[in-house]
Formats: sequence, structure tokens, C-alpha cells
Amino acid sequence: MISHPATPPINGQVLYLAFRAAYLSTFESLKAELAGEHSPRHGFLDHIPLATGCAPQVQLDCLLTTWHRISTAESRELSAVEQCVCYCAANELAKLGEAENRRLIRQAADGPAAVTEVDCLWLASKIRSLQLTLPVRFGSLNALRDGHLLTTALDNTGTEKINSQTVEELLQVVGAWQVSPKILSHAAGLLNDRERRELGSLLQKHPRLMNL
Repeated sequence: MISHPATPPINGQVLYLAFRAAYLSTFESLKAELAGEHSPRHGFLDHIPLATGCAPQVQLDCLLTTWHRISTAESRELSAVEQCVCYCAANELAKLGEAENRRLIRQAADGPAAVTEVDCLWLASKIRSLQLTLPVRFGSLNALRDGHLLTTALDNTGTEKINSQTVEELLQVVGAWQVSPKILSHAAGLLNDRERRELGSLLQKHPRLMNL
């Protein structure tokens, strides 16, 4: 696991944009699924094949819980799942940049924090630089060293086997269905007011998604 002393507040805009991009793309998938649309499900955790099939609402819960964890600077190591969340969020932003999905990238930049104009052309290099900054150095993730279990878009550090504890934690996430009652409070600082209201309204409309 990563040595992670006294994590400071998130520095830089790229990780913030990555978390917002992961939220927006996965929330769109959740809305489509609940509306009965037959489009293929996609969530940001799909960047790790082992996590493919995880319910989109659970992916959002993991994303917002991890955001709350790193943005409030709790002094503890990132869990295996939190490491995976950071890795996949960065990959999701990279994917949007490669596809030049300017609509979602503009939405990602339109959050509660001020962000300079985002250029798709420099996203790849900015995401690479994220490897060298807190809270995660992707190249040294113990959770993510099996080329058969994850994409190598951001790192190609070798083929060491993923440890059994990480597999167990990921499978618990994949097998979950309901989200934490704290999901909205965990969104503070990442989602704007409209997005938080939209998420709250969706959860009220579908209470079976909540672990009350």
C-alpha cells in the first residue's frame, strides 16, 4: 500500500477534473439505466476489467467517498479501492480527452471550483504529470500491477500479480447495490448545486438504491 503521510488538500486542477469527469460520465449511465434505455452500461471503474459490471450508483458512491477522503486530508493510507478510484478517474478524463468529448469536458470544468480553460490537446500531458503528484503515484500502486486486470493506459510498471486482499475488496464493491446515506454530503466541493440537487432527486425517486 502507498505510504501516505498527512495528505494535503488536493493540489492542482487535473485530479479535480478527473473526479468530475468520472462522476458525469457514470451519472449519465445511471440515468440511462434507470430510464430503461438499452445503451451499454459504462462507469468509470470499467477501466479495471475486474470491476466491470459494478452498479453505476455504487461506482458514484465509491467516487464521492474517495473524493471526501482526499479533499478533507485525512491522515491515513489510501485503501486499495480508493487507489483504484483515483486511477480510473484519471483514465476516464484521459478517455474523454482522446475522444475530444468537449461537452463532458466543459461540464467537468463547470464545477464549484474555478478551472482555467481546458484544452483537449494538453490533457494527456497533464494527466501524465498527475502520476508525480499527490494523492496517488499511479506507477507505484500495489493494487494495480496485473496487466490482465487493468488497462495500461497510464502505467506499464510490470506484471506483478494483484494481491488477494485487493481482489476481495474490489469484488465486494462489484457485488454491492445500495449507496451510503452520506453520498450527498461526500459530494461537497466536487458537485455544483444543480448536480447535487439532481443526484438527490434521483435517489429520492429510486429509494431502493439507498442503504437507509
